[in-house]
Amino acid sequence: MVTFLRREVAPISEAAWAELDAQAGQVIRRTLAGRKVVDLSGPHGWEFGAVNLGRIKLNDETKKKAAPVQWGVREVLPLAEIRVFFNLSQFEIDNLSRGAADADIDPLLDAAATAAKFEDQAIFQGLAKAGITGVLKAAASTPLKLGNDPAKYPQIVGQALKTMGLAGVGGPYAVVLGPDAYFNLMQATQPGYPPKRVITDMTEGEIVLCPVLDGGVVMSTRGGDFELTVGADFSIGYQRHEKDSVEFFLTESFTFRVIEPKAAVPLAL
Repeated sequence: MVTFLRREVAPISEAAWAELDAQAGQVIRRTLAGRKVVDLSGPHGWEFGAVNLGRIKLNDETKKKAAPVQWGVREVLPLAEIRVFFNLSQFEIDNLSRGAADADIDPLLDAAATAAKFEDQAIFQGLAKAGITGVLKAAASTPLKLGNDPAKYPQIVGQALKTMGLAGVGGPYAVVLGPDAYFNLMQATQPGYPPKRVITDMTEGEIVLCPVLDGGVVMSTRGGDFELTVGADFSIGYQRHEKDSVEFFLTESFTFRVIEPKAAVPLAL
């Protein structure tokens, strides 16, 4: 049992905990985009604190040839830990224990969506203060102009595939799009194959909706290029309670790194 989640002292039945976990899990899985297109390492547990980068940073003084002892510090990428707090009515929580299918747990669902979007934001946009460089910033190639005409999306994606192919980055590939571009593409029709079918045939992969993006990115999903490392996966903990409400938190620890910058081509609207 993870003691700092304090679930054992919460005024919550096992049945209610199970329902809260299930409802949060559904929202998180539906919202997450990054985990569909990057490698996942973990979960490794709450005690796991950093990723070994396999490098050493030599102390400046020891770089001098006359230094009797050369020493350095092993480079690691620390995990970031997040918490999203929310409150639920004690009465509604008790209704879950009674078997209510329509209990008001919207604050939990909102917290789950917020936490999932934060992870995706770090993956694609980065989280500089946590040492995370996102896919878009790390990408070696200049962004391609996607525009608003979905009929032209296959041509733009084809250019991205050409760029990666010439750089020696193989497929399959995935196309990750923000809401505007994604729904434009999904609704587009034309004689013959619709644009979305042309794209999936070319990439041999998925077209993924990512709410935190404005444009998008074409990425190789061959493996080994992007790594999300999870210590503790999404979990609900108990904070405190009053007469009529209970405060919870949704937490996770993770970090992300781009191993091969040539394996992504950003798309701008």
